[in-house]
Amino acid sequence: TAKARGISAQFLQRDIFTLDREFADSFDYVLEHTCFCAIDPSLRSQYVKTVKSILKPGGKLVALFYLHQRPDGPPFGSTEQEIREYFGADFEPIVFQLAKDSIDRRQGEEYLAIFQLKS
Repeated sequence: TAKARGISAQFLQRDIFTLDREFADSFDYVLEHTCFCAIDPSLRSQYVKTVKSILKPGGKLVALFYLHQRPDGPPFGSTEQEIREYFGADFEPIVFQLAKDSIDRRQGEEYLAIFQLKS
């Protein structure tokens, strides 16, 4: 267990769009998996702003984006180009590629991304 190894962890439940109030410039990494595709697309710019605000300078977003073109949602669809547009102003892509080991029903629809906050 983490405790036996001397690692402490704390689990908190928060509204993602209020994290900056409590955790501005706090994290080296943000891990993304199915949050971006679950929120209403009209909130995606706010999501990017929130991620930017909680990362320390030079911090990284490590994400598995679910990109599909099915109508409705959640999960809401997106494209590789849209992801680049949302994150491009504030993040430098280190890795952005089709995921190689997605579960069968998501093969060809998930992209692994590592984006570093620009200085």
